[in-house]
Amino acid sequence: MEKEKFKYPNRKFYKILLHAKCPQCGEGNMFKDSNPYHLYNYDKMNKYCSYCKLDFENETGFYFGAMYVSYGLGVALSGINFLVYLILFGFDPIIPYLIANSIILIGIWPIIFRISRVLYLWMMELLFPESSSTPDSQ
Repeated sequence: MEKEKFKYPNRKFYKILLHAKCPQCGEGNMFKDSNPYHLYNYDKMNKYCSYCKLDFENETGFYFGAMYVSYGLGVALSGINFLVYLILFGFDPIIPYLIANSIILIGIWPIIFRISRVLYLWMMELLFPESSSTPDSQ
């Protein structure tokens, strides 16, 4: 039986991304704790999707690639912050921008961490759908 890919019957992509839902079915939670600011559990992931049984960690070190996604998100956000700062205050002085940008990035780091993992798994599902596995297919 062939799996149907990327069917989100009742969900929008941004909701799947922000709520860290399964990229295959859009229903199962990827993380054990839904609040990214519970810092003790911010990185604890479920092994499989509770609905479609997609394996969230295909292999050891699977999410090392998500660091590049996280880096890209951080750079993009810093660029947006810089443009807003430039429009509001001009280029001089730059130190307040650096301080404000650092505070913003540190403050939303748990969210960026989760979004980068969801995006990375979603990209891997799009690029390599045959490599995704469920407990039944192993």
